[in-house]
Amino acid sequence: MMISMNRLNAIIAKEYKDALKNSTLLLTAVIPILLSYAIGTQMNELVSILFITLPINMALVMTCANVQAMMIAEEKEKHTLRVLMLSPARPMEVLLGKSFIAMMMTVIVMVASYMVAGIDRIPLTGLIAILIPSIIIYLALGTIIGLLSRTAMESSFVSMPVMLLFLMGPMYAPALNIELLTSLIVYTPTEQLAAAVGIMLEGGTVADIWKPIVIVSAWMAASLVACLALYRNKRYDG
Repeated sequence: MMISMNRLNAIIAKEYKDALKNSTLLLTAVIPILLSYAIGTQMNELVSILFITLPINMALVMTCANVQAMMIAEEKEKHTLRVLMLSPARPMEVLLGKSFIAMMMTVIVMVASYMVAGIDRIPLTGLIAILIPSIIIYLALGTIIGLLSRTAMESSFVSMPVMLLFLMGPMYAPALNIELLTSLIVYTPTEQLAAAVGIMLEGGTVADIWKPIVIVSAWMAASLVACLALYRNKRYDG
């Protein structure tokens, strides 16, 4: 299946213009960077891995998933998404075009967070290897949230379970002392990213983080399948 670059570029251009008009999107980008600065000032050997990876995970959840969800939901609210869905543009062209801005914002925020927090001890190659499927996961989840929401404001509420599970779950699940919940949290992308970073900080290489990469890649495949299935369903029922 060939992708039309003209249609893809047109969708990206439209998303870029819409993003410039939305100040809320910019706010979701600033928060992880500010947190990175706060963490950088407190950085020492006793800081936990979860604390070190928090800005990156916040960028994935808040910037990547939330921005994607808000942009999709805003299109639904304006009744322009259905028009785009029923246009000659293929589903992959629409999804790629509508994900481009959120993806670029996420990459910029993560690079800024990485530099501001001063966590350059983490090998960049290994970090990229696990961040690529992670970004795709949250873009897919953001698209799902946007498709399930009626308005941009509603998408913020719908995204709360994702934020609580992936961002807060690893920090607070042990305190709840629920064995099943703790066992499940271990396999979240957030926890696997922290596990990979922990291995790399101890001198591990990309080969040593194969298990987190495999688990995160499985999440990526499942989220993509769910996203495409929901998109095709919503294409005709609005």
